[in-house]
Amino acid sequence: MATRHTILTAAAEVIIERGYGGASISQITARAGVAAGAVYFHFRSKEGIAHALLGLDLLEGMRPRRGPALQEWRSCAAVARRLDSDPTVRAAPYLAALADSQDGWTSPSDKSC
Repeated sequence: MATRHTILTAAAEVIIERGYGGASISQITARAGVAAGAVYFHFRSKEGIAHALLGLDLLEGMRPRRGPALQEWRSCAAVARRLDSDPTVRAAPYLAALADSQDGWTSPSDKSC
């Protein structure tokens, strides 16, 4: 699980820096400090990594709060803090927009590279 988390964090950082189209498995492995075999053990492809990042629970590890309104507000505040500090959370909105686009896993900026 630790290696998987390391790969996802590295992938998110590379995707944030270079865009999905500009990110490669070799850049992700270099950033993660793992062999390509470790990446392919956990994920079939770069798209598999993207799907895993999209599937992460943004509220993972947070304690439940009492009261729905208070819980919702604190959850939003916690996600905002994680957007600032956690690359896997920061990459999620970008990847979600790409996944929902007509072209699939490309964006206008990725096409120009």
